[in-house]
Amino acid sequence: MVDPKKINKEFIEKNKNLIISASVDNAKRLYNDAKLLMDNKSYATAHGRIIEALEELAKASLLKKDNFSALKNLANHNKKAIEIMNLSAQCYQIPTLSQGKVKWAQERIPQMREDSTYVRLKPTRDNKIKPDNTYWRKRAKSFFNFLKDILEKMEN
Repeated sequence: MVDPKKINKEFIEKNKNLIISASVDNAKRLYNDAKLLMDNKSYATAHGRIIEALEELAKASLLKKDNFSALKNLANHNKKAIEIMNLSAQCYQIPTLSQGKVKWAQERIPQMREDSTYVRLKPTRDNKIKPDNTYWRKRAKSFFNFLKDILEKMEN
């Protein structure tokens, strides 16, 4: 069931190409924001913007598939995480994704934005209360390059 508070099927059908274009443009804006944040060594915050950009590209990709029975996926972070992995497979020409990668995507990608942005309200394995910029440095750089590769492939 599609949540009518988040998604309007008629609106999407009428404006599909505009929404796809706007989602890609928004991903590019978030990419540029992430670059500025990384240039200023704010890796945790950059990582959150990178995940948001990837989600925008996943939304555009799901809409391009022209499968309106999958509309509920547009607002579902787990489904967008799987689509991010599908984009990765296309970008790097990987024939099939392992179930392990799909499961990892569903579990980690939606959580990463929160982990890199918010102060914790529950204990963690290493008892970090706030995002650790050093921890996110490596992840931000690798995800940034991944996002850059996908954007470049889309433009070609």
